[in-house]
Amino acid sequence: MTVSLNECDFDVFPNLHDALQWIRSRGSVDLYWIDAICINQADTIERGIQVGIMDHIYKLASRVDIWLGSVTEEHHPTDVSRLIQTMADNTLADHEYASEATLFDGDALRKYGLEGVPEPIWDAFIAFFDRKWFNRVWVVQEIALSKDAVVLWGDDIIPWNTVALCSDFLYDSRLYEQLSEMLYDNNPTIKGVHIGSNSSGIVAIQRCRHDALTGWDGMTLDHIVGSTTDIDNICSSREQSAGALLFLMLRLTIGVEASDPRDQVFGLMGILNLLLDLSGRPRTELEPDYRECATPSGVFTDTAMFILEETKNLTLLTGVPDDAVKKIENIPSWVPDFSSSGPAAFLAMRWPAGEPYFDACRSEPAHIRIVDDSVLHVKAFCIGAVSLLGEVYSELAVNGSFTQWADFLLQCEPVYEPTGQCRVEAFWRTLIADRDGSSHPAPFSLQNAFHHWIADHIVWEVHCARKEGADATDALTRFASVQALADTDVSQTVPDCQAIQRYLEQLKEFETQEQVDGLFEGFRHHCQAYVNLAFETLWERRPFLSDAGYLGLGCQSLKLGDTIWIVAGCPSPLVMRKLQESSGSAAVHYRLVGEAYVHGLMHGEAVHEDTVWEDMSIR
Repeated sequence: MTVSLNECDFDVFPNLHDALQWIRSRGSVDLYWIDAICINQADTIERGIQVGIMDHIYKLASRVDIWLGSVTEEHHPTDVSRLIQTMADNTLADHEYASEATLFDGDALRKYGLEGVPEPIWDAFIAFFDRKWFNRVWVVQEIALSKDAVVLWGDDIIPWNTVALCSDFLYDSRLYEQLSEMLYDNNPTIKGVHIGSNSSGIVAIQRCRHDALTGWDGMTLDHIVGSTTDIDNICSSREQSAGALLFLMLRLTIGVEASDPRDQVFGLMGILNLLLDLSGRPRTELEPDYRECATPSGVFTDTAMFILEETKNLTLLTGVPDDAVKKIENIPSWVPDFSSSGPAAFLAMRWPAGEPYFDACRSEPAHIRIVDDSVLHVKAFCIGAVSLLGEVYSELAVNGSFTQWADFLLQCEPVYEPTGQCRVEAFWRTLIADRDGSSHPAPFSLQNAFHHWIADHIVWEVHCARKEGADATDALTRFASVQALADTDVSQTVPDCQAIQRYLEQLKEFETQEQVDGLFEGFRHHCQAYVNLAFETLWERRPFLSDAGYLGLGCQSLKLGDTIWIVAGCPSPLVMRKLQESSGSAAVHYRLVGEAYVHGLMHGEAVHEDTVWEDMSIR
């Protein structure tokens, strides 16, 4: 499509064409800055210069108008706007949300003013947050730097703060998870879509707008980078601050998309530089560069080196994604692929402000040396090799059975020596990194939730088999390993076949589908607290056992023989894979596979006064 620009035809994308028509239809005489028109996208040098000053443009704009695309009556814009306002009001009301509550219960719907919302309106609400704008990396800068921002939706103009408060409600109440299930039920081809999660990072950054720099700074340096140094001393260190701020924003925008992978970094430079300006620190030396020679691999490597140099620790290495979700080729294994769209890594970085991080290295200072911009030299020691692998949870949940994990556990010692816990307790704690979002270790009450989680899986599997004509007794024989595990489970957490049989007898007596649904709703109500935690840590990860008897959680690409290391300056253990060297070479190099949780070793238990730290090179 074209528009008339200085009496010449100028090509624009349909979405921009629609936006310009909408603006004209309202009789607007505002002066707009539109990137696609004001920046010569074909000139890489101009693009780099303009991106470098975008913080000034957004900061000086009187308002930022967010165009989500054309809207018809089928999108129910007025009803969706009303629903967004209702959810925003709930956030302002400061409700307390029970972790096990089901928001689609009648009482909860009435409490939150959501009773009687028709399914077409829910579908339209889902479609609102499913708009591509919410998943663009540039929105971080557009919103965080603006004086005022509004969303254009049909004939309605919604203040951005209202959308942000709505997103807070979706996240805090976990309503987004249930809406995601609704979306999946209506379109089973969609996998891993989580309504509201697209904007969670944006909202987190918006909470730290430039008028609240002090709070932003403290959270970044003390709680994200994981330094144990006094906050005042950290905040006075200009060198650490820029890298820490950038690392925080890169973490918050995991999974947010950019048409050019380099924009995962460049799209954050404006807000980073403005924050540095306001705190009296020099702007970062990293500059947007769109020339062909500035490859995504090179940009990400430069960014990683910058962060390592300024933070003086190796927390960055916990952000290396699994091979299965990497998009950029020819990148050193220790450099995070910031464009990956897989599940967030950072097992060691989920603590809320005020809580300690994991400290597997017992605060041993990092030793960082980078050779030829590709080989990272560190100090570390090995705690063992992977000797047994469990199933990846996402595969088990879709196609598998808990019997696969039971088989895994039966090969572990009955008592987990590092903590003295029975193997079942050590296992359920490992799957959630032994935390509940606000404290460590995880409360013992979650053991009962884990019991109901297993029962839900098994009863549902047998129920489905019976509906297809199988005999329940025959179906239960497939769970022999679960029974064997239950027989040796001193914690009585794993349900035995007798307990499963009692649930199945209840199902046989039910006369309506509503009663059947009620039983499974009961399971899910009791296990929801555990499932919520497992969802954060477990998806696309797998349990493993080391040859030294350590139970852990690692990425899906783990292989037998991979080695687990405690690395000086890194809060979590790291899994490495030895590289095959050319004949005649005496050097030993490793490839970083990913971060790991190792139960009982996350707080420096493996580090002693006589620990010998080896030189290690990572390619």
